[in-house]
Amino acid sequence: MKNIHLNTHPIVQDRLTKIRDKGTSNADFRKYLSEIAVFLCTDATQNMRTTPVTVETPLTSYDGVELNGTPLIIPILRAGLALSEGMARLLPQADTGGSMIATLDILIREGTKIEDIVIVTLLCAPEGIKALQEKYPSIPVYTAAIDDHLNENAFIVPGLGDAGDRFFGTD
Repeated sequence: MKNIHLNTHPIVQDRLTKIRDKGTSNADFRKYLSEIAVFLCTDATQNMRTTPVTVETPLTSYDGVELNGTPLIIPILRAGLALSEGMARLLPQADTGGSMIATLDILIREGTKIEDIVIVTLLCAPEGIKALQEKYPSIPVYTAAIDDHLNENAFIVPGLGDAGDRFFGTD
């Protein structure tokens, strides 16, 4: 699959196993989801634009870089949107792909360049990936898992249940 980046790091996969466990508390679900997000967002932002800078250290000067814009990551589970200068990131689950595609349509209609969009999503279903790649084949997707399929209720299987309910403790 073109432009799909699957993070198989052992820590990501361990935390994913923990959040799939129906016995995981809501607080732990949020904690593990945040830990996974750090890995996924690190992968997704590895090509962010930077500017060379020189800073003075206590002993000498140092030639480093600074980001062109600060990544703003807001983990909203359904068609969530996070913007920063030069990059837009989405953090829902890619189940059918419909909500994600609708959000992408809005971003692009409002002027975001397609080459500045990177999708970060916890889980994908093959159906969601297919829909995304049919409409937006050049947009990269960073994910922790590509699950088996969608069930008759359009839930990702094996999935992790209703992520919003588990995140907010409304289950």
